[in-house]
Amino acid sequence: MYVGTKFHEAQAEYADFSDIQSVKLNMNGIDAHGASFRFASLNQATFHGAHLEYTDFKGASMPGADFYRANLKNSTITQLQIQEALAFEESILPNFNIGDHKNIIMNGNAEIENGQYECSVNLNRPIFALNWDRVQKMPDKASEAIDIEVYSQPTIRERNERHCCCGLTIKDLIRICSTVVIPLIFGLFTVVITIYQQRIAQLQRAQDLKIAQRQRVHDIELAQQQRTNDRKQAEVSLIVSKLADNIYLN
Repeated sequence: MYVGTKFHEAQAEYADFSDIQSVKLNMNGIDAHGASFRFASLNQATFHGAHLEYTDFKGASMPGADFYRANLKNSTITQLQIQEALAFEESILPNFNIGDHKNIIMNGNAEIENGQYECSVNLNRPIFALNWDRVQKMPDKASEAIDIEVYSQPTIRERNERHCCCGLTIKDLIRICSTVVIPLIFGLFTVVITIYQQRIAQLQRAQDLKIAQRQRVHDIELAQQQRTNDRKQAEVSLIVSKLADNIYLN
């Protein structure tokens, strides 16, 4: 349960306040564009000048809430929910109509009697701007100009210009990512190529060492074989020489 919690002028676009239980929540001036208050309890919450466009109020209860000058364009707030509220003067309703009542008296009238407020008269339903959810009528005179705003989903440009975080738009984030990610990819590619080349060099060096070792063993074997042959040839020559000497003496 949140009591008197303040979100004054907070940046809460697309924030999730679903199922929040609160009393006297202060959300004056909050930017809650596209936020969710699904099934939230907003007892006596204040939304003076709040930006609540495209906000989801499905299943939310808001007895005594104050939407003075709040922007509720294209939100999902219903007439039954607004009837629970305390005030909606100069607020922009979901169909772009303007709330024209200073307050909605739910527990009686507020007429002064003997210097005091008399609030003993219970009303069956609050004083409310009738048919607020109907489209405004065209002026009688065709010559009068009128600006008609149509309920529509935000355009691609509007979605791109919405602030995501730290005051940056989606377009800014894409630009930052493009300037950071591309060099990062090239850097990673360079590191991978370098590691691969080092691995190839290590394998080549190991192969060269094996070949050199085999060549050395082969050379040693040839040298030993040559020495053996030389020794045998020397022995044969010695024997032949002795035989020749014996024959000569005889």
